[in-house]
Amino acid sequence: MFPVNPDLRTINEDGLFIVQDEKLTSTILPLYSFSADDPNARPDGHGTTFRIDPWSRCATAYHVIEDLVTVSRRGEIAAHPERRLVSLELPEVSYGINLVGPENWRGLTELFSIFAKEEQIFADARAKNFCELAVLRLRPNGQITNNAPYLPVRLSGWYPAAGEPVMAFGYADLDLDKKKDGDTRPIEQRLYGSRGRITQIDPADGESSRPWPRIWVEADWPGGMSGGPVFNAAGEVIGLVSSAFNVGERACATFFSGWNVPQHIYGSLDALNPGWFKVVGAFDSEGNLRVVGQGVEEVREMARSENFEVAMVTYNPSDGSYMRPSG
Repeated sequence: MFPVNPDLRTINEDGLFIVQDEKLTSTILPLYSFSADDPNARPDGHGTTFRIDPWSRCATAYHVIEDLVTVSRRGEIAAHPERRLVSLELPEVSYGINLVGPENWRGLTELFSIFAKEEQIFADARAKNFCELAVLRLRPNGQITNNAPYLPVRLSGWYPAAGEPVMAFGYADLDLDKKKDGDTRPIEQRLYGSRGRITQIDPADGESSRPWPRIWVEADWPGGMSGGPVFNAAGEVIGLVSSAFNVGERACATFFSGWNVPQHIYGSLDALNPGWFKVVGAFDSEGNLRVVGQGVEEVREMARSENFEVAMVTYNPSDGSYMRPSG
């Protein structure tokens, strides 16, 4: 089932409803950027990201961050030196105006995507959108952890059908100055949900300038929701809110199972089993899993003192179950 079942009386004229579920507000976050030259200036709101594994990785749509990244000297994607990409993480659902301190901002520590390098004559090379997918690392409470909250993501084994319902979440109209109050106004962010039915399916097309697979939904997903998770009726994240490039009462999402690129970008996820992850495990002499981590060398070092055996496994943190390849 979908993560929430909204009261029909709470859905506004745009088909949006406010979300106050703590699981969703702790895993779906707004993205902002600060000026590197003037960190005291008001941040700009950009879109939505959501947590996908216990190690602080988050997914978002590439177009949300496209203007905030550049190509490094090593030819890799990197944060633009003039901007600081951050998320605002509040500890729980709150009401009214709340004081936001430095401890609530989560700075970007890692960034990865598959992009197209576009050379420019009078400017630095541009990291052009190639797959509409990006992965960020935003640590909860600013700390390294293997226990961050996350959403169950299905990368394969699902294919959309016309008429099928989906539900999207994101920070619609994130910090939009609707009343023209200027930069002195409070930062405004509300997590919204929206439900709609699939009306069209565009498969991946390597010849297109936007080659990623898309579904079109009978819904209105405003700016700010871009990058947010899209769920199927089984409660699995099957894609993310994308840029529609169209005007009208249709929204657009990039769905993961339409090609294999997401499996390369979101490499920590088990593609077939939502909520399971690819990890390095250390086993004692009786075959019991004793240590779990993401880094091979780290786990080997921890296992060396105990004479544990190290192997790759898929792991479900919610109950500690695991699958170890035979042989």
